[in-house]
Amino acid sequence: MINFRTVLLSLALAGTLALPAQAQSVSTIRMAGSNLIGEKLAGDLAVDYAKRQKLPGSRTVTSPDPDEYEIVSLGSEGDKSLRTHIEAHGTSTGLRKLLAGEADIWMASRQVRQSDLDDARKKGANNVPTLEQMMSKTWENVIGLDAMVAAVHPRNPIKALTLAQIRDIFSGKIKTWAAVGGPDLPVTPFSSGLNSGTFDAFCAQVMGMADSTECQKTVQPVLKKTFVSASELADEIANSPGSIGFVGFSGVRNAKVMGVGTECGTAVLPTNFTVKSEEYPLTRRLYFYAPPTAKEEVARFLEYARSDAAQGVIEAGGFVNFRVSSPPDSYTGARLDSAGEALDGGRTRVRPNDIHAFEDATQGASRLPLTFRFQPGSDELDNRAQDDLQRLASLMNIAPYNKMELVLIGFTQAQGDYTANREVSRGRALAMRDSLAAAFSLNPAVAVGVGPAAPVACNLDPNARFLNQRVEAWVRPAK
Repeated sequence: MINFRTVLLSLALAGTLALPAQAQSVSTIRMAGSNLIGEKLAGDLAVDYAKRQKLPGSRTVTSPDPDEYEIVSLGSEGDKSLRTHIEAHGTSTGLRKLLAGEADIWMASRQVRQSDLDDARKKGANNVPTLEQMMSKTWENVIGLDAMVAAVHPRNPIKALTLAQIRDIFSGKIKTWAAVGGPDLPVTPFSSGLNSGTFDAFCAQVMGMADSTECQKTVQPVLKKTFVSASELADEIANSPGSIGFVGFSGVRNAKVMGVGTECGTAVLPTNFTVKSEEYPLTRRLYFYAPPTAKEEVARFLEYARSDAAQGVIEAGGFVNFRVSSPPDSYTGARLDSAGEALDGGRTRVRPNDIHAFEDATQGASRLPLTFRFQPGSDELDNRAQDDLQRLASLMNIAPYNKMELVLIGFTQAQGDYTANREVSRGRALAMRDSLAAAFSLNPAVAVGVGPAAPVACNLDPNARFLNQRVEAWVRPAK
């Protein structure tokens, strides 16, 4: 463990950092976990938060460990300081430090899992919360979005790969690009560090393996090299013909982005809108976890990190924030064209009434990138959706949206009883309508459920079909 007191003292003596002789009020925030978040974004958020707390003088203090650093922020009068200590050794490392009291915030580039809690117990952690507790609003803070992106050499002619093809590449079954319609060139798979949240998400979302240990056993013999630094991974891919690897949406650099194909014959490219609306299947949320008993300074920082004030910092860091943006011009037309296709191999016939209901609701309307999802098997909004409810209410009070009508459309996946699915989609849209009216005096003009109509994901893929369980927000000129 790095002794930052010693590091700070040596830098101050060297003239690198000027510390006040007597700081009357010193606050600390300790963050540990995801290198994706911790490498830069956590520090940028700490600096911006400090400025908003009237502590404009921030310095970065490095340590011998390149994945640890500290932000020291001083007030203009030198009577207050904030020290934000950041350890970015990978998502799986942060929870143990949080539960041991060695960190105030766990940085995670994926949602907490039961296996994380079980592992913490095995390693002697006390008072381990339940999964339900950690996934509740009191612990979980969704701060932004990223996406796992399949990156290849810029001259690779392949435009998209299915998840099945990617699994075959990383398990060694596909060894040349010719096997997927490309050049006769060996495939060279690279990976992020095996302790990273990116690798965990890759195992779950791409390889279909929740157990990262088993995933390691499968892919490690195939990998040519692993990288702790996301930027080094992207640069190696960009310079290595035949290479492929998964990087964050924010870290593609000079590599080429590849679309994700589906069993239904469709393909989705990661764009700002498809990630923001969570229609790109490998979108992932970025999390800060902290207990409800967190000290006051930590609680204020978490509130800031979820707020609109932090969204510019998140975007500047190359991640995707929650601010509203417009879809491509072709978006609405494409959705209308595919409204009658359930994307489940022709097993489900979307009923004409639901197609017409979708067409009527979206006539002259534009999709907002606010996708409201729910806790499993419940009409209760998940944590991002609860924050987005507030964002939506605020948005509808400012120009030009305050002159528009709000339209809520509920959807479901195609599996199961058709009528029951449509009722679920309708019930969720109505529940959102009632919540907006009760909490914000906002009255949507339309709240309708259309069941499996107009899906955004392939219903043949069990890892992607949950994306169709949603309520979308659209706006249109007031009638």
